[in-house]
Amino acid sequence: RFYYRFLAAHQTKLAIGQQEVTLEEIESGLAEFIGHNTWPELCRRWLLLASAKKEIPLPIEDVGGEWRRSFAIDVVGMNEIERCLVMGVCHWGDEPAGPEPLIELVEKVSTILPRNTEDWQVYFLGFASAGWQEAVTRDPMKLIDENRAGRNRSRWQEVGVKLLDLKQVDADLDRWSM
Repeated sequence: RFYYRFLAAHQTKLAIGQQEVTLEEIESGLAEFIGHNTWPELCRRWLLLASAKKEIPLPIEDVGGEWRRSFAIDVVGMNEIERCLVMGVCHWGDEPAGPEPLIELVEKVSTILPRNTEDWQVYFLGFASAGWQEAVTRDPMKLIDENRAGRNRSRWQEVGVKLLDLKQVDADLDRWSM
């Protein structure tokens, strides 16, 4: 993706040694590229490995993202046999994330659960490169509980929430890759 986003259109200029325009484009668009591509991919990899290492409370078989016409969910892990769902949001930026990404994630739960099924267990992951605001880290389960009222409560039960920053994701991926 990096090649097609930043390099493919500049091949002629790069071949004759004119890198300035390409470097300026990379510098101006790299943070957005990481936030929309690289960071979510790392977070999905984190979920896959965390599940394999039993670092999360639910068994997950499939990991990916969920895209619909009206919304996207960065990280989704599912086990249909066990009726387990892990949903994650990825926030990339220089400032700690506030509660809004987690609240929006809770609002999307019932839209991706299979219809006409028994209760599901749902675990939430919050990935924020610069960490989370203290208002979120103080009691993230309370934040989840307060924002699930009236959202098909009978179809799912939250089993927890884990908040991670870039440093923790990097350390875990490094540790699990050995």
